[in-house]
Amino acid sequence: MQYSLTTFLVVAITLPTITARGKEPSLQMRMAARRDLEQAKTELRYYRQVEYPRQCRELDAAIEFTRAEIDDNKTLLREFRPYTQFSLGKPYPITVRNLQMCIRAGELRLNDLLAECNALAWFHSDQIRQLSAQLFEARVRIVELESAMAEPAPIASQRPQPQQP
Repeated sequence: MQYSLTTFLVVAITLPTITARGKEPSLQMRMAARRDLEQAKTELRYYRQVEYPRQCRELDAAIEFTRAEIDDNKTLLREFRPYTQFSLGKPYPITVRNLQMCIRAGELRLNDLLAECNALAWFHSDQIRQLSAQLFEARVRIVELESAMAEPAPIASQRPQPQQP
C-alpha cells in the first residue's frame, strides 16, 4: 500500500512533539485518537461498500435513461417524416425543431454522464488512497500515544548483575 509524502511528514512532525513533552498522554487524548481511528475505518468501509457502488448505480441509471430518451426522440422524429413528404398534413416546424433540440441536449448530457462515469472509475483509487492515508495517520497516532505511555524496558546490558558470594 502506498502512502503519500504528507502522511510521513505528519508522522515525522508529530512524533517528536509527543515524546518531547515527557508526559504521559491523557486519557482524553487516547480516547480521541481511538475515535479518530474508528471514524477513519468507518469512512473507508462506507466509501468502499456504500458510496462508490451507489455513485456507479446512479450514473449507470442516468446513462441508461438518457439513451432511452434519445432513442425515443429519434423514433418520434422518424415517425414525423412521412407527413413531411406529401400534402396530407405537416407537423408543426417547431415540433420537429424541438425534437431535434431534445435529441442534441440528450446527446450532450450523455457525453457528460459518460465522462463523469470514466472520472469516477479513474479517481476511485485516489479516493481509496486518501481514506487509507487517514486510517494510517490515525493508527500512527494511536501507536505514538501508546508508546508514550509505556515505560522503556531496561536493556540487557544495563540490568544489574547478581553478586556472586
